[in-house]
Amino acid sequence: MASPHAQSALILEVPEAEPAVQRLRERLDASALLGVPAHITVLAPFIPADAIDAAVLGQLDRLFAAVSRFRFRLDHTGWFSVEVLWLGPQEPGTRQSRSCGLKQLQCPLRIAGVVTVGSGDVDVAVQAQKADGQVAQ
Repeated sequence: MASPHAQSALILEVPEAEPAVQRLRERLDASALLGVPAHITVLAPFIPADAIDAAVLGQLDRLFAAVSRFRFRLDHTGWFSVEVLWLGPQEPGTRQSRSCGLKQLQCPLRIAGVVTVGSGDVDVAVQAQKADGQVAQ
């Protein structure tokens, strides 16, 4: 049973990105230490974890069954402020959007197409790794 204040998130796992980002994520992304794989966050926070039941899972199954597979390439890094280092598509046209019919969601579902590499004081950590020769400059 989840704690009463636990939140959930909808993610799209990207196992192909793991070799490129695993070492950095282990150092810079707390979710990696919790066992969360390289992923694209679809929506966070989603709903309280204890509100996820068979009906919600059924709605999610129907929603995502209606989304066609699409190819994307994560070939560009960027920053959200100096707090979040991400890996995403160079071409914004590769991002996908889809309206969401889940009653729990009050906004359209947008898949931004970025994998978080690190968050928090990432800039300092990346600069230190550059100095150590662990990150390409």
